[in-house]
Amino acid sequence: MSEAAPGSLSTYFIASRCSWPASQYRKAIPIVSLLLILLAACSPPAPPPAHPSLDKPNATQTPARAPSPTAEPTQPPAAAASPIPTHTTAPSRTPVPSLTPISTEKAACETETTFRVEGGQRLYLGEGLLIDLSEEAPNSLGLGAIRYSPTCERFLLIVVGVEGDDRAFLFSADGSGKTEITGEGDKIRESTVTWAPDGSALVYERINTCLTCASPAPTAPPEGLVRYNVGTGDKTILLGERMVNTLQWSPDGSWIAYSHGIDPPIFILDAAESGFWKLEGDERCYGLRWVWEIPQQTMSLLCSVEIGPPRSILQIEADAAQPPAPPAEKVSYQVVGAEEDGGLPVFTAPREGSPEAGMIPPDGVDILVTGAGAPVGNVLWVPVIYGELSGWVDSSYLAVQL
Repeated sequence: MSEAAPGSLSTYFIASRCSWPASQYRKAIPIVSLLLILLAACSPPAPPPAHPSLDKPNATQTPARAPSPTAEPTQPPAAAASPIPTHTTAPSRTPVPSLTPISTEKAACETETTFRVEGGQRLYLGEGLLIDLSEEAPNSLGLGAIRYSPTCERFLLIVVGVEGDDRAFLFSADGSGKTEITGEGDKIRESTVTWAPDGSALVYERINTCLTCASPAPTAPPEGLVRYNVGTGDKTILLGERMVNTLQWSPDGSWIAYSHGIDPPIFILDAAESGFWKLEGDERCYGLRWVWEIPQQTMSLLCSVEIGPPRSILQIEADAAQPPAPPAEKVSYQVVGAEEDGGLPVFTAPREGSPEAGMIPPDGVDILVTGAGAPVGNVLWVPVIYGELSGWVDSSYLAVQL
């Protein structure tokens, strides 16, 4: 090894890989060197350095303009709040550090002025502040949907409650005229809100208690479906029903269809006089929608079925006094929760302590409600007929007879 040229890569390679005598190392060096030269000659040439632009420059291209001498700001400007997307999924009731984008129900009502949120708490329409949750609803989960009236003259803003007891604020389309239509013991279930076709009223399901409350407060109004008159602010309870779904107002404003889920029956409610019917049928309905039948001037109620196109389950003339029977039949009620040794007392007036007209047995059925209810405190009194007996009863002791 002492005869090898010091520092020679060729000598080191051969000495480390071959067992030849040291006298043969120098003889192999010229051969290895020749092989290295041949390998280098056969290798492909290195690619030329890349041009900074992949596109061939245009001969007529205008030279880039020199930057403006205007001084740049030392700090970047604060980012503006992003406009709220038009359509999003309903916000979760799980608290989140920043606001879930608001969903607006009617894109046709929107203008160039957009909704935006700052800090997850303040909602603006353009530059106008609509609500600051930190001041007006500090215990809420955040902002819910914005529901425009069909005429685009107003919109309803939902503030999501902790226990499903949502609050609702009514605005004119330009953000003025702010009015809260909910109150203590009078909260709203957001998914049930539906506008009358002319925008003069809306219907919602009232929640008058909370999950941790043993019972409603004595001053709380009765629960059920409520019609709110936009012009006067008056509220009329249409029905003492809870947990309704798919509320749909008919195009002429006369009828409201709803269900308690996808299973039958479907119910039809007179939007003005509280008449109440159910539709016969045994097919599941995954959604309800009213449509005009032109030129017959009748309205059809369509049911979205599991397979196939929507099916018409009811047709009503525009000026009809009640739905046709069949398929609609007047809803009957039965007694629930009454004392076994007594029954359900029927009074001559809608209040406790008025003279009794008679008693409906605890298992009474085929009870007809004949008109609109009368709320007194948190009790909804309804006029009924049971056989030859008529008068007023506490509606919390009645259930739809299926």
